Amino acid sequence: MVTYIFTLLLIVCNFFIIFTLEPVKLGILLPSNSKFPFSIVKVVPAIDLALEHVNRSGLLPNHILIKNVRDSNCSETIGPLEAIDLYVKREVNVFIGPVCDYAVAPVARFAPYWSIPVISAGAPVKAFDDKSEYKTLTRIQGSYGKNADFLWEITRTFNWSTIGLLFNDNHKVEMGKTDNFFTMEPIYHMFKEKTGYEPYFKAFDEKYPLTYDIEDLLYTASMNARSKIFIILMQCV
Repeated sequence: MVTYIFTLLLIVCNFFIIFTLEPVKLGILLPSNSKFPFSIVKVVPAIDLALEHVNRSGLLPNHILIKNVRDSNCSETIGPLEAIDLYVKREVNVFIGPVCDYAVAPVARFAPYWSIPVISAGAPVKAFDDKSEYKTLTRIQGSYGKNADFLWEITRTFNWSTIGLLFNDNHKVEMGKTDNFFTMEPIYHMFKEKTGYEPYFKAFDEKYPLTYDIEDLLYTASMNARSKIFIILMQCV
């Protein structure tokens, strides 16, 4: 009986402590499908460890971090709807994710009007550089624009003046753009701005090999990048 009463009192005390702390609610927006590198099953265990450490360490006195996990489905529809639901129910103070470009874009547009920060390990696309539109978005890894900076320095070092871009992209418009397109986009714009000429570029869809001739692609690219041939081939992943 004494043990039972002690246990009950301990539970009551913990309950009281938890509910007297100010909660900081993390809205976790990630896909449940484990084929994605930043899926719920891969990321949430690490978040749990981080929350446990912060809550025990006293880094945020009088506060407790709690999480609300939602499946973004890596979708431009479901992801934003889950974000809106969290906001309406007052279950979020900061968004962790989404990561997929088409899911994070609308969430990062809504968030400034809600005064909610968005932290994403994705969103490397050049468009997200625009802080006037994505005011509360913080990306924790490099953007595709860094690739453009790197390649620009290479061409300067070797005095290459003309480049050609070949890359895999979706043949069907309704499937959206691939990461390969978004990787090439800042490279194209940087060289156009720096040199004043429009770099040659051509997309092809590896899933439909009958729609292109690889020899013709290479020959045409070489003719359009004839000063110093610098052709980038992107394989689909």
